[in-house]
Amino acid sequence: LQRQSGLVHYVARGGRWQAADRVDSAHGMPAVGASGMRVDLRHRPWVSTSRGLYRYDPRTRNLRRHGIRDGSGSQEFVDHALGFGVLGRALERGVLAVDTVNPRQFATDVHKTVDDRPYGGGPGMVLKAEPLRLAMAEAAARVPQARRVYLAADGAPLKQRKVAELAGLPELVLVAGRYEGVDERFVEQCVDESVSVGDVVLSGGELPALMVIDAVARLLPGTLG
Repeated sequence: LQRQSGLVHYVARGGRWQAADRVDSAHGMPAVGASGMRVDLRHRPWVSTSRGLYRYDPRTRNLRRHGIRDGSGSQEFVDHALGFGVLGRALERGVLAVDTVNPRQFATDVHKTVDDRPYGGGPGMVLKAEPLRLAMAEAAARVPQARRVYLAADGAPLKQRKVAELAGLPELVLVAGRYEGVDERFVEQCVDESVSVGDVVLSGGELPALMVIDAVARLLPGTLG
């Protein structure tokens, strides 16, 4: 049951519902209103709040925070998708670890703006270079040996051979674009290579990033075994 103060786990005992467990601010759950909650196939509630996406495992009593909301729901979408299926089990077993960095954390204006007109002109809007550069610096501090891969429509086609190459790397950073893409100055300065998951137009790079993560995870020892 979702309450303003957190989560309350009720169980039926003697024909009556009784509170068996409580997760609140003492456990790291913020005392703020939640915009939604769902329970996955492993009976773990996922709660979306203004301070992030939280997952609680009643079996282990483990509460995990999955990043800061960026206002568009894209980071929540990625974090939530990682909790299911083969990939979710591989993450739980520690076969691989996935973290996210939100460029909006590094925007300097009051509206946390990360998009702008393309440098040098062109149609549409692109992600600004400076918030992306600072986000990449944050990612590099966490995974200093990582290859930096941008998911781009005009990148090299992703083949299984490339997936195997990426799976052999110790660390990997995936850049998911939005709008018409990202500022080319960022690509030139902060990206090692660009790949494309298909000759299609998508709303953002979140789905391609999840495809790469899933494909790479399947090649890691312990994922399918």
